[in-house]
Amino acid sequence: MVSALLFLRPASGSLLVNSPDNRFTFLIMLLVVYLLAYTPIPVGTGADREYYVRSFLAIQEGYKPSEVSDPFFYYWQTITGKLMDYKQWLVATAMLYVGNYFIVSRRVAPRYAFVLMLMFVTSFSFRAYGVNTMRAGLAASFILLGITTKKSLFQLLFLWVGVMFHFSMIIPVLAFLVAKFYDNTRLYFGLWGLSVFLSAVAGGFFEQVFSVFGDVDQRAMDYLIGDDENSYRTGFRLDFIVYSCAPMILGYYYIYKRKFNDVTYKQLYNTYILANMFWVLVIRASYSDRFAYLSWFLYPILLIYPLLRQRILPKQNEKIALTVFLQESFTYLMFLKG
Repeated sequence: MVSALLFLRPASGSLLVNSPDNRFTFLIMLLVVYLLAYTPIPVGTGADREYYVRSFLAIQEGYKPSEVSDPFFYYWQTITGKLMDYKQWLVATAMLYVGNYFIVSRRVAPRYAFVLMLMFVTSFSFRAYGVNTMRAGLAASFILLGITTKKSLFQLLFLWVGVMFHFSMIIPVLAFLVAKFYDNTRLYFGLWGLSVFLSAVAGGFFEQVFSVFGDVDQRAMDYLIGDDENSYRTGFRLDFIVYSCAPMILGYYYIYKRKFNDVTYKQLYNTYILANMFWVLVIRASYSDRFAYLSWFLYPILLIYPLLRQRILPKQNEKIALTVFLQESFTYLMFLKG
């Protein structure tokens, strides 16, 4: 939580913030890879991490499933299973996951990659999707890599890879494609507000409508319908909606009040709104946090992106420090609560 204090000294010259150079960004990447890869495996708890290790060992011994829902993750396990043991596989998987965020940080904010990388690795869901829900975490990292790629061919390639790692990522991909070819932020903002109202008065209807995804991916059906033994708190989660509002309110302020005009940011922002709108409509689902992650993985970059691209606020380095500090504090509080 003290990392944000590194940026409090007034920036000199044209610098927006006193960010350490990219050697420190690389060190963060290595440290996080180590922490994720060597997190203990919770044996006998039914956690996804144990399942992934067991499936890796089974595939390594020659097991071939009759049906593969996320082919690229299966191929990843199959190829690496011929080269390494499960401990090395966990390191390689963490390296792929964190490495994609490292590339995005260097690409989006070359001079301030350390700050953006810090935002990613201290965000609310980053550790959970690098340790437990690994398949969706890998998929999301490729989606973000695709969205921030300028060349159309590579952009489509990374988006496709993300969906092939976890089919649920089709939601943010479709949202991004709509946002890319139809830029109307005010309309999307209004539709999001309408979705909140519709979810509050008729949320169960939308869960049934979207349950048709179960024909494509049984997990979607399970998450939407749930079961009686589920320990998740369900219902219309006003706290989740308030949490989702922060990047939308900030983004609206940057775009319309501070006139921050950046194509990539607008596409990220609009993608977030549309993907979050889908989650709002199915917010009563048993595993609604997994649907929320289809937009929440964009959360940290939306909070900090404009502040790392150009000078738009007075004492901007202090605002950057505050943003990093508040996110770290929130993540730490959620860790204590959990």
